[in-house]
Formats: sequence, C-alpha cells, structure tokens
Amino acid sequence: MSAIMPQGELLTRAFKWIAETLAEKPQADPHRILDEAGMRFNLSPAEGGQLLRLILHPPDTPQDTQ
Repeated sequence: MSAIMPQGELLTRAFKWIAETLAEKPQADPHRILDEAGMRFNLSPAEGGQLLRLILHPPDTPQDTQ
C-alpha cells in the first residue's frame, strides 16, 4: 500500500538521490540519472524539468552578474 506524501516530498527525495548518485559516479550522464529518478520516484515531466535545471545550474553556483 502506498503512503500519501506531502506535495514536493517525492521531488525532494529524487533530488537527494540524484545528488548522491552523481557524487558516487561523477562521470555518469546527468540526463540518464534524471530519467532513472523519474521512474523511481514517479515524477511528472514538469518535475523532471525542475530537477534538470537544478542539476545543470545549482542555485549556489556563482553566476556572472555583469
């Protein structure tokens, strides 16, 4: 039986799993890892897009503001 989770909980778990997987396998293809996370955590295409943006452009990455 599946438990009801708060909105965004699966997205949070998927992000943590992706981060751990990429830390263990830095040479891994992020798109492939993202596809696997989508299947493991039953993510919507929109959620997958959010994760892809976070993976490719982490929020704590300094960006050129000039």
